[in-house]
Parts: sequence; C-alpha cells; structure tokens
Amino acid sequence: MADPIIIQATGSAVTTVDTRSLSAIRSRVLKNLGSDSDYYPNDDIDEYINICLDECAEISGANEATDTQTTVVGTYEYTLDDAVIQVRAVIYDSKVLDKVDYVTMLSLYGDNTATELTGTPYCWASYGVNKIRLFPTPDEAVTLEIVSTSYADPLATDSDYSVFLRTVDRLAEYFATAMLAGRDDENGKYSLYMSLYNKLKRRFNLNAKKRPRIAGTQSKSINYSSLGEL
Repeated sequence: MADPIIIQATGSAVTTVDTRSLSAIRSRVLKNLGSDSDYYPNDDIDEYINICLDECAEISGANEATDTQTTVVGTYEYTLDDAVIQVRAVIYDSKVLDKVDYVTMLSLYGDNTATELTGTPYCWASYGVNKIRLFPTPDEAVTLEIVSTSYADPLATDSDYSVFLRTVDRLAEYFATAMLAGRDDENGKYSLYMSLYNKLKRRFNLNAKKRPRIAGTQSKSINYSSLGEL
C-alpha cells in the first residue's frame, strides 16, 4: 500500500484589519482625496463623519435609549434628553402609558387646571419639541422611563466606532469625502463621491424601512407588542 499523502498548511495567520474605527474611516477619506491631514484637519473630517451618522440615526431609528427620571409630585411636564429623536414609549412606575395628542389631553382637563387634577398618570402627550406632559399630574415620586429613538454618541477618539451597520461607515466615508472635495472645488471627486453616497443612501433608506427598529442601547426589556400604535 502506498504511503499516505500528508498535506501541511503553510499559509500565514489571518490578520484582522481595523475598518470600522473613526481613525480607519478618516484614513479612507484622506486616501479618497489623495491628501493627508496636513491639508484636511482631523476635526473637519470628523465633523462630516458625525453629521452623516446623525442623519442615519434619524433615517433608521435603529438606535434606542431609555432616559430614566423620577417624577416630581405636582409636576406634569418633563424635559427630554438632548439626544432624543422621537419618543416611542413612556413608562410610569413600570406601566406603559397611552399616547394621546396634545389637544385631546387639553380636553381631559375640562374646567380644571393641570395642578388640580392629580393622581396616577395613564396617558402622555408630546409638548413642543423637547417635552412631554403626563395626565393626570403625578401625585407621587416614582420612576419615569422615556424610551426613544436617539442619536448615538458622536465618534470622538480614534478607536471609537459606530453602533450602526457597516454600510453606515461607508456612507460616512463617502459623505465626508464629497463635502471636503466640494469645499475645495474638487468638482470631479465631489460628483463621484456624492453619487456613491446617494446610491448607497437610497439602499440604506429602503433597508431601514424593512428592518424592525430594535434597541441599540436600552436599560430594560420591553414587550413592544403590548404597546399598540404609538
């Protein structure tokens, strides 16, 4: 019988390449522009990258956060965190409150003022651009959780990376490249990278509409099937 053939692997180990960090995205932007950070400061590149990430947060609604506050007896109005894009649910003492529009809430007061009608809130309404109101006005201090789609923390240090899909990294790369090229009248590169950005953004928009909006950062588990139409 012939001797068995022994095959030995001789390839080198696979090296993991960083493609997602702020530093990596910034490097690709500079490579696209054929320049270096002596001409394009890191702060300028990072600003455009974060502008794009904020826009993607608005489009996808994929990043969620829970702002936990404590109600104040006799206080019916509560301010939203600066990072909130849209409130999805308000939870008072572990109970999900119904959402109503502001006009409907006003009708609930009748001839009474907000401070006259106190008790355990059962509904909430948006008020202005950064507040919510509870009805009736809380009569005890309990935990109030405001669940919302939210902006992610901006990328600030070289090792930071986005909480979004890798597609968003490329969107940020193309957007920053186009903005810097356009600012310096690099019309050829502006047109190329703005076209790449718009094409990828259209695909991202379509995927965002199909994808369930799940939490990126959330402090407690919530059964959203019980919330109904928010």
